[in-house]
Amino acid sequence: MMMNFGFLQGLNFNNMNMTSIAIEKKLNNPNTTLEDLLIEEDLIQEFRNSNGKLLKFFDKENIKKLINYIIIEPKEDDQIKGHKFPFVASELLNYEEKHIYNHFLLTEDELIKEKEKENDHINLNSSHEMKEYLDKNVISGEKKEENEKNNQEIHNNDNNPIHIDNENQKMDLEQTGQETKKEEEKKEEEEETKKEEGKKEEEEEKKKDEEKKEEEEKKEEKYPKNRIELLDYLLSFLETENELNYVLTGYFCKFLSSLFSYKPNNLIYYLFIERSDILEKFIFHSYRKSLSNFLSKLLLYENEDSNNQNNNNLNRNPYETNNNNNNKNNN
Repeated sequence: MMMNFGFLQGLNFNNMNMTSIAIEKKLNNPNTTLEDLLIEEDLIQEFRNSNGKLLKFFDKENIKKLINYIIIEPKEDDQIKGHKFPFVASELLNYEEKHIYNHFLLTEDELIKEKEKENDHINLNSSHEMKEYLDKNVISGEKKEENEKNNQEIHNNDNNPIHIDNENQKMDLEQTGQETKKEEEKKEEEEETKKEEGKKEEEEEKKKDEEKKEEEEKKEEKYPKNRIELLDYLLSFLETENELNYVLTGYFCKFLSSLFSYKPNNLIYYLFIERSDILEKFIFHSYRKSLSNFLSKLLLYENEDSNNQNNNNLNRNPYETNNNNNNKNNN
């Protein structure tokens, strides 16, 4: 006998829809906090589905708050804040999302360039959409106007004053002509208002981008250009002589391993050149197995890379090599 479990699938699907709707409502609320989202059961799945609004929510400040949950030991043994939130934060951070990983592997200058590229891509897409809109609406509107003019000429020829017997018929023709003109004027006004609204939205977006750039420039003045603020904040987990919490150490090393898998050269350069002081902390806390395993992974990668290429890549700045490659491609 065949059994049908379709009703179970329907129930699960409805539950997933309900949770995603709850997340959407929270994202539309400007007062929503990170904790409001971390409590949602479907947050991890929604994040992996690349929800645009959700990714925008994770700006630099909220990413830093995520880091807090995997490097700061909770004061109280609370089930939600002490266990659930760190687990969810770790799952979000270890999902390979370019928007988040760039904050840990690119300098501020590189982040600005990356954003400019994304904005250029968005502007190209919007220009294509505008062309399609004009082709569909404006050109079709011009064709309609031509058809209306042709129909009007035919109508005028058919209703030649010679064939019109009464003055009332003339008045009716004039009224219909005026009504069609008014309708055309309304359409033109609506199209102009749409264009003006589109221009205003573009200007507002440009202003926001400029304000963000100014804020980033101010931060750059305070923070060294070759340093990565969020990565340094993550590494601050090791800057203690106290024994490290083994659960948080696991979360910490898991995320470092994910960053290493994403862009190994960037992370190796930063740890061995820009932050060589932190290597002592790795060794100091090597009593934690996860830390010693990660450190050995770094050293093995260094040895393999140097043996294969006969030169030490640690002395190369990966950001400079990327720029040189871009210049070669442009030439």
